[in-house]
Amino acid sequence: MPLVDIQLIDGVFGADEKRRMIEEVTETMVRIEGEAMRNVT
Repeated sequence: MPLVDIQLIDGVFGADEKRRMIEEVTETMVRIEGEAMRNVT
């Protein structure tokens, strides 16, 4: 299983932007690896 580690510079991204990143990375993993990845991403 791939491990995705996203590190951000403090104060650059707001809460909404961080949430969007999480959602889009999750959707990308699901598209590549299948729906089973959703619960573990």
